[in-house]
Amino acid sequence: MRISRTLLLLTALAGTYAISIAAVPPSGSLIGVGQVITYTITVSNSGTTDQTGFNGFIRMFDTAPAQTLFQFAPGVPNGVLAQPGSGSFWNCNIVPNGASNQFLCYAGSGPDPFVDSFAGGNSVVFRVNALVTAGATPGSVKSNTASFDTDLDGNGIDEVFIQTTSVVHTVGNTLTYDGNGNTGGSVPLDFAVVCQ
Repeated sequence: MRISRTLLLLTALAGTYAISIAAVPPSGSLIGVGQVITYTITVSNSGTTDQTGFNGFIRMFDTAPAQTLFQFAPGVPNGVLAQPGSGSFWNCNIVPNGASNQFLCYAGSGPDPFVDSFAGGNSVVFRVNALVTAGATPGSVKSNTASFDTDLDGNGIDEVFIQTTSVVHTVGNTLTYDGNGNTGGSVPLDFAVVCQ
């Protein structure tokens, strides 16, 4: 069986990158309506420096789980917790994506005529919050997977596409207590309990 040199090259490129995701509360936890999940995503390049050509890009992207919405985390207003030590600085935006939204980050300025790079031996760390929206279904599972890809030459074909393992949270039933200690009451709110 013949294996093309292109396939071997793409496999080698993918092998130089790694992406991981961690969550607070940790994966497997119960969450409630109005609660925030904080995701921290790390992308590393253990190979050589990659550079883009015309309209090429190097990016990380993550789509918010159903019935959650991404928002920038306090203290991380641009979504980048730690920039690489060299190469292009990364820039992030939160953009609409149907009923949800997407956390979208590019090395440098993204698809355009300018050269962007991800230096070998470097990592970039992102952080974003997901707000569990009103109406989130009790018992529903919120699974999140972040992705990394490159299209260095801008031809519409990825040289690299990798994903994290999924982190999952389950929406519990939320009981609210009013200022008189009654459930389902009005504000001022004493506290809320999330239960199975």
